[in-house]
Amino acid sequence: MKNINFFTYDYPFEGNDHKFIEDELSMISSLYNKVNVIPIRKKEKLKKNYIKKDNIFYDFSLSENIFKYKNIINIFFRLISCKYFWKEILNLPKKNIFLKLKMIISERILAENTHNWIVRNNNLNLQNDIFYSYWSNFTLISFYLLKKKNLINFCFARTLGSDLNGFIPNDDFIAFKKYKFQMLNFLIILNEGQREKLKKEKLLNDDKIIKCYQGINLQTFQEKQKSDKKIHILSCGRLVHVKNTLQILNFIQKFNQSIQDYEIIYTCIGTGPDLINVKKAAELKLKHIKFNLIEKVPNLVDFIKKNKIDFYINLSISEGMSFSVMEAMSLGIPVICSNIPGNTEIINNKNGYVLKSLDNLEMQKIIRDIKNDLENKTFYDKKIETINFVKNKLDRKIVLQQMKNLLANKL
Repeated sequence: MKNINFFTYDYPFEGNDHKFIEDELSMISSLYNKVNVIPIRKKEKLKKNYIKKDNIFYDFSLSENIFKYKNIINIFFRLISCKYFWKEILNLPKKNIFLKLKMIISERILAENTHNWIVRNNNLNLQNDIFYSYWSNFTLISFYLLKKKNLINFCFARTLGSDLNGFIPNDDFIAFKKYKFQMLNFLIILNEGQREKLKKEKLLNDDKIIKCYQGINLQTFQEKQKSDKKIHILSCGRLVHVKNTLQILNFIQKFNQSIQDYEIIYTCIGTGPDLINVKKAAELKLKHIKFNLIEKVPNLVDFIKKNKIDFYINLSISEGMSFSVMEAMSLGIPVICSNIPGNTEIINNKNGYVLKSLDNLEMQKIIRDIKNDLENKTFYDKKIETINFVKNKLDRKIVLQQMKNLLANKL
């Protein structure tokens, strides 16, 4: 059995990915002699009750050094002679050029810092250890450099969403994209759209692209037909451009105008840069419905259970696979969603409602479909289909076993 070095963004510090990471970490610890968990960014608080096992070790030395100004400045001046660095800059398109330039410099400095840390770390066996990055970020540039020099043999990663689709609104730019994936033994993806993008842009061969969901825990499903005349719609996510919350408000407004036999309630959970715009738009568009704007809830599943949610809505421009969507589905809540691969991978018109586009005609069509389902009692069928899909495809026990088999066979 080998040792594995598991690069996280912030785990075991407080963060957003812990629900998935902890399950994976527990599973991985059963396959390897030693698991080194290596957070990139150090935060103030460690997560309560983070996983502790005899063969799981936490190395904070990278996170303590990677952002030090002395290291950053030294590496910056060395980059002047790097051909990969200049090639990336010289090929930059003019759109968002200064932001992209900042991303290139930042990613390459952090990658060099990580590369140097790996090489100098006496606790790592470079030739025999496995290197795993939970995100497809600058750590993959480090893996590329190390493999190019034949210093390491085994490395793989996950891609989750923006790390492949881009962080700039309406721009899919990713720094050093042509190098990041080249040297990986394999890459774990969440949806077929990610596979097509990787193949189309010739970033990785198809035989090294492996789909494996992250999964969700099954919840107790209350098998009840809808009996009241209230419809409660929920969304949850950071209020940023990619989550498209303003379009959700448009949909809710049209929904209220078209389905007048019901009292409409819309709850939006989230905060972020678009908060002020969301508040202003809600004042104009949602005058005649009950609108709740909540910054954060301790547990989304518990919130759904307590508040009798009927529909979950996600009109994101881009997703890997939304965890909040999966949480809603685990409770049998049909999802209204945009037609993007991260949504349509798990949602179809049997278990939910997929908007082919976000124009008015398509919105009205989906609203009519929802109205018909409510009137004809087929709304309950959607709930059953949702639960069955989760049981068969998204059950965390199933997907963790799939990943366990993957690691055992590939490495």
